[in-house]
Amino acid sequence: MNRAIVHMDLDTFFVSCERLKNTELEKLPVIIGGGDRGLVASCSYEARYFGVRSAMSIKMALRLCPEAKVIKGDMEYYSNISHLVTEVIRDQAVPNCPYLSGSHIAQVCFRTLQKSISQTYENSIDWGKVHRFGRRLSSDESF
Repeated sequence: MNRAIVHMDLDTFFVSCERLKNTELEKLPVIIGGGDRGLVASCSYEARYFGVRSAMSIKMALRLCPEAKVIKGDMEYYSNISHLVTEVIRDQAVPNCPYLSGSHIAQVCFRTLQKSISQTYENSIDWGKVHRFGRRLSSDESF
């Protein structure tokens, strides 16, 4: 039996979750982390534009992007959303992507799942780029 492995990178996932709760955060620089001495767990693309990165101190991040909205992370909420996204993947992948091989088929499967998840969550989920490693991992070349 052939199989395809599809890596789905939900880029800026914590920020996407917060934007699901509060649409006023759309298009704003957002930093997920805690306290003056805490670290950036995630940040929006708008904050990244100013040089903010994950694992950076909150203090440094705010020097780079003082207008950023800092939100303390809610890991329980993020976990719940992650489980819901996983359910969509499970429900869509099995019937729509039946153990086909090759990177092209894996890409079609990925795009189908991406569309379904984006529709379910009203396009509030940001997607990471598909890298060559991911394409190779999702094809027969890696087996």
